[in-house]
Amino acid sequence: MKISTEGNTFDKYACIGDTIEREVGKFRLVARLEFDDDGDPTDGDRYDDYELRAWAHGKWQFVGIVIGVSYDGITLDDHMHSVWGHELNFPGGNHHLTAAALEYMEEALEEAEELRKDMAERLAA
Repeated sequence: MKISTEGNTFDKYACIGDTIEREVGKFRLVARLEFDDDGDPTDGDRYDDYELRAWAHGKWQFVGIVIGVSYDGITLDDHMHSVWGHELNFPGGNHHLTAAALEYMEEALEEAEELRKDMAERLAA
């Protein structure tokens, strides 16, 4: 099964808690943004002075992309997959968040299908 690139995306200016959704068969996947309190751009030399000042003034922050999955209306896992350390509202937009979320949804979908099969086998026993 493949995640469609068609559908809602994260806005140019996004907020903690924003979501995008995709449906694949009976699976419904939701990617949501959560605050990453471990993100610190001063840990290395990746960011220039302008970007560091913007971060210090709250113009951008780090988030995690958390994937929740349900099957036929039943929640399998609200935190099936997550990856942290993504830049939110970084100069240049948030298009990378949607691309990353779709990639993580693919991974979560594989995990969810395995979980669904395992649950079906256990319930049938």
